[in-house]
Order: sequence, then C-alpha cells, then structure tokens
Amino acid sequence: MSEKSQDFASQVERVVCQFEAVLAEMNQLARRDEKRMRDETGNVYSVQSLTIFLGPMRLLLDPNGYNLPGCDGAIDLYLLPPYDPVATLYLEDGEWYIYSADPMPEESATRPTDCGKSALTKKSIATLLESIERNAVPSV
Repeated sequence: MSEKSQDFASQVERVVCQFEAVLAEMNQLARRDEKRMRDETGNVYSVQSLTIFLGPMRLLLDPNGYNLPGCDGAIDLYLLPPYDPVATLYLEDGEWYIYSADPMPEESATRPTDCGKSALTKKSIATLLESIERNAVPSV
C-alpha cells in the first residue's frame, strides 16, 4: 500500500470513528464494512465504509478516494437503497468538511462563500443526521 493510500485509509478511519461516536450518542446503530480500492500504482487497499441505521432509513458513508480535483479526498453519504447523495465530505488541507444541500449551522461555515460547507465536528454530524432523519423520505 502506498503512503498516500495509507494516509487516506487512516483519514477515513478518523471520520468513521467520529460518525460512530455521534451515532452512539443518538442511540442509533451502524455497521462497518471493508471497501477495497486501488491506489495510484494499481495496488489494492482497504478502507472502512459505514452503513448507518437511522430510524427507518439506511445511509452509506462511502469513501471515494484521494487526490481528487479540488480536494485531497472525498467520502459520499448516500440514502439507501436508491443511492441518493445527501452530503459529501471533502478533505482539504488535512481537515474534513461537510457539503450538503441541507442547511447547516451558520457558525460552522469558514468563509461567506462556503454556502453549504461545515467543518466536520460532532455538532455538524449530528445536525446533518437529524436533518436527514427529519427531511428524507425512506424508500418503501
């Protein structure tokens, strides 16, 4: 595994742990799964994905990769089963940010141009999950 893929896997682990901590406080369940990916040299490596059981809904925290245009890494949050994207987490300069169409607390935006962007914190994760739980329509 390359150094970049090891770093990305540890960054994803950090995010998964943050989500698990918030979900535990919300008395919600989650399940980790291994996701296999290829690094820039073609070698296979593993990262963690997280299936979240939020009331009647299921969400998938799904890592996309690193060194993507405009960011150092990305993780999508999907509503299952239709795989509707509800948020994306981007790694920028070593920090994770949530981008979501759902309103996030104003104090979490770092610049006025950061509409829909929030630093990844326990509060922003909880706010995002509560908004999804309140507004998303689970599939039948």
